[in-house]
Amino acid sequence: WVAKIRCVVPKVRGLTLAAARAALARFDCRTGKVARKGAGASRRGRVLTQRPRAGAKPGFPSAVRLVVGA
Repeated sequence: WVAKIRCVVPKVRGLTLAAARAALARFDCRTGKVARKGAGASRRGRVLTQRPRAGAKPGFPSAVRLVVGA
């Protein structure tokens, strides 16, 4: 049997890194590179940007790059 798994990127901006990784796994996506960027106290530890954007259907392997507030 062959199963076709297709990633549809969820919106993870604003989530903590752990919650973003869990959401990506639920949608059959992988977490790609994670970069850190200086941010205010309220945004520290949360996802600031993601590539590709939410709703995209990237080809295999579907790695979503994240920028997290440091």
